[in-house]
Amino acid sequence: MLAGSLIEQANRLVSLLDQQAVTAFDKTDPESPNALKYPARALREVMVNALAHRDYSLVDPTRFTAFANRIEMISPGSLPTGVDPADFRAGRVAPRWRNQALAWFLNRLQFAQAEGQGIPTVLRSMREEGCPPPIFETSEARVSCVLPAHPRHAAVLASLERGRWRGRLFEIVRHGGPEGTPFETLARAVPSASRDEIRVLLRELRKAGRIHVRGTTKAARWFPGSEPS
Repeated sequence: MLAGSLIEQANRLVSLLDQQAVTAFDKTDPESPNALKYPARALREVMVNALAHRDYSLVDPTRFTAFANRIEMISPGSLPTGVDPADFRAGRVAPRWRNQALAWFLNRLQFAQAEGQGIPTVLRSMREEGCPPPIFETSEARVSCVLPAHPRHAAVLASLERGRWRGRLFEIVRHGGPEGTPFETLARAVPSASRDEIRVLLRELRKAGRIHVRGTTKAARWFPGSEPS
């Protein structure tokens, strides 16, 4: 939760969002060795849209959440009257304001580009940076936007996540006791991984000689160490 005036909050948000615009370097890609996780311009435009066009008659906060592979924004309230959701998602909407004075003020403070260019700028900057397109959802209660991370960052993060899952599974098996560890215990230990992903990781650990299995199907139990000779 950010305290202070709206402008103080906006300045703090800019600082926090700029920290997400990190670069991944790939020396094997001579054409595009550097890839931003998120374009800074897209992050700022999404922020301004969320603050300038939300419904301030509602007490719900504007939310920005940074995940490992995406940033989500939730702005309370529906789209302004007369804005078609399909046109909004495509960036074809003529300028319409719920809080025109606030939008004008944020623009003059250079938080955003020209008025009415927010969504087209988000779409264009994500495309030019090689990021997946943003995902916009609208309802009577809120407008949300998801900015997916650049695929290069997503691949790195996926690899790191798999490494964490693999380490977690090994630790559970290592401390599983003389009766071994059933698959269901392992699945509960890594809830963010699918069962298929867990099976693949267990096979990798088994191939590396770090764990072995006794029994089959539901009776199977996992133990530390390589297969007994």
